[in-house]
Amino acid sequence: MAQRLSYNTLDVFTTQLFTGNQLGLIHIPVGTTLSQPQKQRIAKEFNYSESVFLYERSADAPGATYDAQIFLPTAEIPFAGHPTIGTAVWIFENLERDADEITLNLKAGAVPVKFDRATRTATAAIPHDVRVHAKRIPWGRVVECQPGLAAATTEALSGSSVPVTSIVSGVNFALVDLTAQPELLADVVITKDDIATADDLDEGWAAGLLGNVFYYVKPDQGDGVIKIRERMMAINLEDPATGAACSALAVYLALLRGGQGERYRFEVEQGVEMGRASVIFVDVVLGGDGKGVEKVELKGQAVEVMEGTLRVV
Repeated sequence: MAQRLSYNTLDVFTTQLFTGNQLGLIHIPVGTTLSQPQKQRIAKEFNYSESVFLYERSADAPGATYDAQIFLPTAEIPFAGHPTIGTAVWIFENLERDADEITLNLKAGAVPVKFDRATRTATAAIPHDVRVHAKRIPWGRVVECQPGLAAATTEALSGSSVPVTSIVSGVNFALVDLTAQPELLADVVITKDDIATADDLDEGWAAGLLGNVFYYVKPDQGDGVIKIRERMMAINLEDPATGAACSALAVYLALLRGGQGERYRFEVEQGVEMGRASVIFVDVVLGGDGKGVEKVELKGQAVEVMEGTLRVV
């Protein structure tokens, strides 16, 4: 007989239904065991950029601590931003209505998350093992993957190369800066081709997810917040809101600016071109030498969309 599991879906990094990034949240009761292939088939059935398997706490488990796994339609990954924020918001609003902090145990490690009930905003101190890889990607290879960017006319782009940054091992992004010609962001298309390959990563770093981030930095508005417009392509799809990519980009830009113990605040707009506008906030605190990263905080909201029951065979 097929098992039946309850699920919810949420739109993450938004407060408006049918915008933001979709998340499937599948609930695993105590005593229920799913194989890795079963979980992968469920994630593929949802076919969202990520789905989360959230495990019910047993009666003797530590308070406000939850185990969760994150799956792409094609593989499990150690960390992703919108599943972390979306899952946390759902827990705060359904399981921990009196709590202001929980911990999510992910494959990448324990993630403490705080919740501001007045604004319904979750703040996750995300795990990070930041790596700016030694190899940079030549502009010619960027254009091979994105022919629309051949229209670049400024030396700042056509003569440039692209860094590859990991927020944790296995979650990697090529960061294509279009600030010199921001209109080119509209010419980016979904492609199965990755700008970076496993050969471009430093030795000893697992390939994992290789995403393509295209962005421009907006003019400084004098409020101390670095505002960015971004698009992210990976696994042959465009993602409307990518917390891990925004975190990797924010960390990279913060390290470029430097400063001992400096705190940088970022507001990233994503998903506009695909009709699913999202807003993602990232705070980065640099270490005492101004070269390392002491803290990365990812902030966002979420709204529940659907609930139901799925059959598992």
